[in-house]
Amino acid sequence: MSEQEKTKLKIRCPSCSAKLDVTDLKPFTVFPCPQCGYKVTVPMRFQTYVLEEYLESNGGIHRYRALDEKLDREVCVVICEASDAHPWEQLERYLDLVRKVASVSHPGLATVYSCGRYEAGVYVASQLLSKPVRDNVLAERLDWREAKPLLLALSEALQKAAEAGVPHGSLNGQAFRMDVSGVPKVSGLGEGVLMTGHLADEPYAAPERKAGGESSVASDLYSFAVWALGLLTGCSPRDAANGVTLDAFEPADVSFGTVMGLTDVPFGVLMVLRQMASASVFQRPKGYLPLIAELTGGGQTATTINWKKGARVSASEQPAEAKSGMAFAMVLCLVALLLGGVGGWAFWKWREGTRPAGLEKQDITAESSKMVAERLASSEASEDDIDKAKSTDEDDLQEKVKFARLPSEFRRLRPKPENLKFDEDKIQEYLCKLPSEYATAETERARRVMGMRDYLFASLRMPYRPSKSEGLRLRDGSLLRGFIPMGTEEQGLTVRPFDDARQSLPVTNLKIEDLEWSEIWSMLDYYGKMREDMADSEARASVFEHYLNSAVACDWYGYREEAALFIRKALKINPNGKPVIERLGFEQKKPKYEKQ
Repeated sequence: MSEQEKTKLKIRCPSCSAKLDVTDLKPFTVFPCPQCGYKVTVPMRFQTYVLEEYLESNGGIHRYRALDEKLDREVCVVICEASDAHPWEQLERYLDLVRKVASVSHPGLATVYSCGRYEAGVYVASQLLSKPVRDNVLAERLDWREAKPLLLALSEALQKAAEAGVPHGSLNGQAFRMDVSGVPKVSGLGEGVLMTGHLADEPYAAPERKAGGESSVASDLYSFAVWALGLLTGCSPRDAANGVTLDAFEPADVSFGTVMGLTDVPFGVLMVLRQMASASVFQRPKGYLPLIAELTGGGQTATTINWKKGARVSASEQPAEAKSGMAFAMVLCLVALLLGGVGGWAFWKWREGTRPAGLEKQDITAESSKMVAERLASSEASEDDIDKAKSTDEDDLQEKVKFARLPSEFRRLRPKPENLKFDEDKIQEYLCKLPSEYATAETERARRVMGMRDYLFASLRMPYRPSKSEGLRLRDGSLLRGFIPMGTEEQGLTVRPFDDARQSLPVTNLKIEDLEWSEIWSMLDYYGKMREDMADSEARASVFEHYLNSAVACDWYGYREEAALFIRKALKINPNGKPVIERLGFEQKKPKYEKQ
């Protein structure tokens, strides 16, 4: 720092506004104001910033709360001086990562305002964040309803950074903080390159990082999983890393995704986190997409991960002995089916020759269709029943059963809150009015549509940019030019003008119920395409669920043509999903809907 910067430093007392010359005092010294006695902290001038408060140091990285005098805003300034521990080559790599972070637009990443070199090292000025999401290592576990959107926002932000080639390298509880609006964000991206050799005692650090290895996305996955498991279980980082806490639980019911003692946490989420927290780099997933798929898909896609003995195992992960045994069993089954088929054909030919002349083949078919229809109308209907019904007389069967298709007189009774916030008592009261043959399918439809509001807000952690130039369609018939950079349950939907590149123009806050229904359906289509583009082969099941749930929501509110479009998208993702689609009352061809 030059002598000229040290010569003149005058401040005003925060209490009495008396002008004070603190040039000769050491920065961050606390002294009483000579006028009123208020304890004043001596700031330090640095570049275009006034460092007002020293926050912390870690591994040679110093952090300050500062005032940007040009823009009159508070920022966080990070300073790292060049030394033997931090050579200039390392500092240049850090600046390169920070510049990449600055180019990534995501509401879950702390905004980088500027960065550069100075005489002794490098600095970064970024968004000033408040308290950590989790105050201390041994804080109480967070309820799943609160933890789910938090984990989704942070994992999507880290996935964005990983796609840009920016690992964090030193993830811990201090890296996840809230801004003034309560939005969780990731701070300090790239600082891990400066922390080599300083992580031996860090409880969240991956084993390879503790041994002095370079920062990577794989090490970030480990650190985030240990932190997330502590958030969900309340266990210490050491227990989360070693699996002590989770090993005390036995899988209660894999199909419903719950674990004993953590009944509110989907089983698949815990399994993915345990895989991420593996000591071996090669056993961890390649990114955060499997976790995002679990968080958005209800915890169903990861049930094939070999978490522990007794859990399901995918075919690719099974040992060779198990695979050979399975192949032998399949051969036996095929032989048995072949013999059974030949025997059945011979028995059928014998019955054809001995059947009385007055008994027609159509009578048998009609009788079997009736039996299958009765079974389908009950809650015990299975996919095998559906296949059998198709094989008998599909047109006649659909006329009788209609796959639990709800008549229009009952559709009108559906509770349809304008803000998508459903009352469980009203839903239960409505379901009790339905005939038994429709209750099972309608209960499943109600379960799916009741989660749509939370799902929308979870998706709105990513910006919604409508492709149409006119902007957002509102329910009062007007248009609002702009896009939604983010939305939360507490703050609502933040709308910025399209040309507000520097976020200097005023913003508008909307509620879900302010948007036209067609805009909400467009929003679901937008996020469906986004997830479809980002999803790998393992995560496509969650994309199918996204489109299927969107179709159910459209159908529930009477927008049945839009529902048909979402169904076609769902079938394109997963053609084998026809039984589920039909069970929910959707036809394969475009139906002629009656007006409601």
